[in-house]
Amino acid sequence: MRPSLSVLLLCVAATVLGGCVMGSAGHNTDLLIDPQTAHEIGFAVGWTRDLGVAKDRSISSIKLLDDLIVVVVEPGNLVTAISVRNGQNLWHKIVGIDSEHLYAPVRSGERLYINSDSRMYRLDARSGRIESFVPLHQAVGTGPKLVNNLAIFGSLTGKVFAQNLDSGAIRWDYKLPAKFNTPPIQVGSNVFAADSSGRYAMLTADRGELLWAGRTFGGVSDAPAVDHSSIYLASADRAMYALNLNNGLDKWPPHRASQALTTGPRTMGRIVFLTVPGEGTEAIDAIDGQFRWRLPVEAHPLSMNADQILMASTASLLNVEHTSGRVSYRAPTALLSTVLNGPDNSIILVSPRGQLTRLNSTRLDLPKPDARAAANATTP
Repeated sequence: MRPSLSVLLLCVAATVLGGCVMGSAGHNTDLLIDPQTAHEIGFAVGWTRDLGVAKDRSISSIKLLDDLIVVVVEPGNLVTAISVRNGQNLWHKIVGIDSEHLYAPVRSGERLYINSDSRMYRLDARSGRIESFVPLHQAVGTGPKLVNNLAIFGSLTGKVFAQNLDSGAIRWDYKLPAKFNTPPIQVGSNVFAADSSGRYAMLTADRGELLWAGRTFGGVSDAPAVDHSSIYLASADRAMYALNLNNGLDKWPPHRASQALTTGPRTMGRIVFLTVPGEGTEAIDAIDGQFRWRLPVEAHPLSMNADQILMASTASLLNVEHTSGRVSYRAPTALLSTVLNGPDNSIILVSPRGQLTRLNSTRLDLPKPDARAAANATTP
């Protein structure tokens, strides 16, 4: 623990965080979307908040974890928890030391876990109190995937390893050739990990036993998507792969793009959405791998009904027709860094400087959000 933590905390909080901006939409000038425009696409402004991130600082991660929005601002490693229900600040805490870089937090019950390259901190989710920290088995460059009481990481040396959340004891490890740029993902009782050389493996989460493995012909730099039957993996070899969950075999021939793929795909319904740098977003049929349509901007899906898909780009929300990809309505927004899927079909808009606006759905034709799809649809 660094000395004079309370003094540092007050100093950083005063310079990094602004006040909470609450009130009705009609009396607020800091909304990221015009209320009438939001109404046109089926939303009403719920709350807004301004973290007031200073120009010499940035949001390194923002995650919706159950009923909390957890924000990490660097430099300074200031972690803030906000209520997703009403936007109120619940706590903020400096975690670790200045030389550490913190990765995206994860949650298990009433505990938050935030790791740096070399150690993992456990915090009380309600108060932000740092309860303990443990060294990591290997140096890492991402956060973990939590499965039961294990934190499963991909390391900078190519090892996938599982570490007990409480004791820090190692349960198992498995070696792949290269470092990991993205955490493993959970697939039922298993985990899937892909390294920066394009090698991948499906492992049992409890013991690390190999179920199947394979490779692409380029690096993997972002998380794959998963549905009930397949894993969709984007590679720098300009291909997206659809792998059968049971045996790792190709569900359909790899979908070829014109550019190296650096952003992981998203799935919603029977569509796989693929970002192609400099070209936009392609919609691929998840069943047979057939190309459906291309949107000329990079945008990620948030929700869908029988006819329309709501998608987010960096400065707009788009209603896109299922069958044709035609944009039926464009709702301008302020510049966005992230859009989070919230509870009850709400969405939370986030600007680079830490303004947040929650939009509550007024549409009655949307299905209940699928947790897996929502987790894959958080960044425009």
